[in-house]
Amino acid sequence: MSEAPVSTGKVVRYQSGFYTIRLAKERPLTCGIRGKLKRRKIQGDIIAIGDEVNFTLLQDGSGVIEEILPRHSELVRLDPTPRGDYRQILLANPTRSSPFSPAQTLNLILECSIAFSSSLKNWN
Repeated sequence: MSEAPVSTGKVVRYQSGFYTIRLAKERPLTCGIRGKLKRRKIQGDIIAIGDEVNFTLLQDGSGVIEEILPRHSELVRLDPTPRGDYRQILLANPTRSSPFSPAQTLNLILECSIAFSSSLKNWN
């Protein structure tokens, strides 16, 4: 099977092991993930919405994620498990993924955090 050159896009959706990648001026593309990325020794999410990735377009019109580019920031929830804390990444690169300005995005994250923590205090 012949593969196209590697391209870069942003993850905008995740469902059942498949990622939707947004490209600059093309239609969104559904991609799987290479097995070597799944075998990383991380106790947490491999890819999150907002991640920038390199992928290869396959002949059938789908793609496969080859590499996850470094994150600039992330919104993380630590989930305690018997094997240690699981790093659940709620949003990668939030200031780059948002239609709002960086200040508005950070303010929104702060307000959500305050609302979440106060709901825990009042939850019986």
